[in-house]
Amino acid sequence: MIARLGAHKHKLLAALAAIVLAWIGLGIREAVSADADLQQYNGSPSFFTDTTAAPTLLPRDGKRITADSNAVGSAPVNRSLKQIKDLVSGLHDATIGSRTGAVRRTYKALDVDGAGGNVSSLAAGTIRTATANDGSVMDPTFLTVFKIDPMGGEATLTKKELKFINTADGGGNPLKTAPNSNKVMPLNSAKVWVSISTSGGVIFHNDGYNVTSVAIGPGNKITINFASAFDNTLYACIAPPATGVGPAAVTGVIDPADKMVGSVKITYGVNPAVTDIDQYVVCFGRQTT
Repeated sequence: MIARLGAHKHKLLAALAAIVLAWIGLGIREAVSADADLQQYNGSPSFFTDTTAAPTLLPRDGKRITADSNAVGSAPVNRSLKQIKDLVSGLHDATIGSRTGAVRRTYKALDVDGAGGNVSSLAAGTIRTATANDGSVMDPTFLTVFKIDPMGGEATLTKKELKFINTADGGGNPLKTAPNSNKVMPLNSAKVWVSISTSGGVIFHNDGYNVTSVAIGPGNKITINFASAFDNTLYACIAPPATGVGPAAVTGVIDPADKMVGSVKITYGVNPAVTDIDQYVVCFGRQTT
């Protein structure tokens, strides 16, 4: 009798072992073939101006959690997962746009500071890039490149001008021996140009830049007054031979003694008060700001 009970015990243990092994085998098979039980969802990209208001459904406690079934008492998780994928796909289309048919979206502003995660107060329609020492800002009307720390050189480009600020720090007035090619900077830009003519003893300031006034005299000279002074009297002025009555060339000479930081005089062999001439002048030099 005891022997029979022992035999039944061994059979029972063997059966239990077989069941356990079957469950383990089933688990392994499920793990290996799990993808076969998943469903493909391609979705449709969704874009919302305010994603916090986008329809996103989540399962509720107290419900029977299901994949898709939305029967009474059920809470399907796939509905929320699909909506989240649609939102992510919409964001991908809006920013990267690599999908065929993707609709890209604009940015309200773009602020790049080399660190990331900081709160930005950048105005709408503005792009800013910055590091610890330098930065640039661009909006629809201007572009500014500047030194942040320490505050220094700055260049501003608008629809009407390219303006250099603090040219000493910004390097816009390099040493006279510094090699430079194919560059536009303050030092190689004309600071003054003017078109002058005299007729019947009257002088006319026809056109120009950075010139407040012109005058005949003293003597056989014409005086040109600058609106912005040069740093020193080492600037260079080009005054080609003027056209006189006839027409005959009337050569003007600039005496170094007549070069002031705020004006320059051109001396002629004839008196501009009684000789009609047309004169053009261009000046280059340092105006450090």
